Amino acid sequence: MSEIIKDNDRESQRDKANADSTKLDSDDDKIIWELRKKKGISFLKIWFYISRIVFIIFYIYVLFKYASFRWGMIMVILFLSLVISLLLRGIFVSINFKRIYITKDKLIIERNRGDDIVLTLGTFCTYESNDNLQDALFVNDTIVFLDFNGMIKYDIFQHEFEDNVLKEFQVIIKQHYTKYLLNLAQENYLELKKKIYLIVIPFNEIDKLREERDVKSNLQDKAM
Repeated sequence: MSEIIKDNDRESQRDKANADSTKLDSDDDKIIWELRKKKGISFLKIWFYISRIVFIIFYIYVLFKYASFRWGMIMVILFLSLVISLLLRGIFVSINFKRIYITKDKLIIERNRGDDIVLTLGTFCTYESNDNLQDALFVNDTIVFLDFNGMIKYDIFQHEFEDNVLKEFQVIIKQHYTKYLLNLAQENYLELKKKIYLIVIPFNEIDKLREERDVKSNLQDKAM
């Protein structure tokens, strides 16, 4: 009976949210920001898939035509196999991605297949990876999600979205991890700085904010 009541409460909450033009996720948390995959066909999207498919076919052709058990050729085969797997992964990640949305304290990367990626806001940062020839050739520009242990949690391709939307997204993420880093104990903060690159998080800016906070706190203590 209690389960039925809970289900009815959830349905009524969703109905109320729809009436107020407010979206709820599957856990009935309010969605405060949402980013869906860009619809339609663009040159970048076409090139993203065609370039990968063409190179995969070419690499497979090379593997079968020149495969041998000589040591040097084995290394080439392993390298080409790795390249093929990375190109295939890119296709799968792009097709499988559905949307990103943010609730009060979480960011959810929703996928068509497999479990959704759930990240707690403030415990990760994002950065753009688009600085080499491979990224340009395969439209491999990505937004990388990096947790504060230095582990990459997920990545999405930038061509899926409009540039102005991505900038808005980055601002939201920065607000949350800045708050987290300001409240972090000094020892833990210094340890984290060793794990994360300066180009990923503006630590100089965070350092200044922490110093200003400490000065203000000391002045308040003296006044008391």
